[in-house]
Amino acid sequence: MRALDELEYEKEMKNTFISLLLSIQNKRRQFANERKRKGTKIDPSQLPQYMTASIPYNDHQHMDNATLSSLIKILRAINDDSSAVPTLLTDYILTGT
Repeated sequence: MRALDELEYEKEMKNTFISLLLSIQNKRRQFANERKRKGTKIDPSQLPQYMTASIPYNDHQHMDNATLSSLIKILRAINDDSSAVPTLLTDYILTGT
C-alpha cells in the first residue's frame, strides 16, 4: 500500500511540474501575441524582463522527488513572478536542491 501512495505522490508532483511549465509558456505566448495584435510601440523599459536560465538536468538519471520538488518550487516562483527566483535558481544550481 505504501508503494502505491508513493507512486500517487510522484504522479501528482509530475502533473504539477507539467502544469506550471505550461502555465509559464502560455503567459509568455499570450504576452507576445498581445503585443503583436496591438501593434503598438512600447518603451523597452516598460516590457517585462524575462530571465533566460538553463537548469542542469541529466536525462540519463532518474529524477528523485526532492529534485522534482525543488524544480516545482522554482517554477511556482517564476509563474508568480516572485523576487525569490534568482535565489532559488542559485541554490538549485549550487546544491542541487
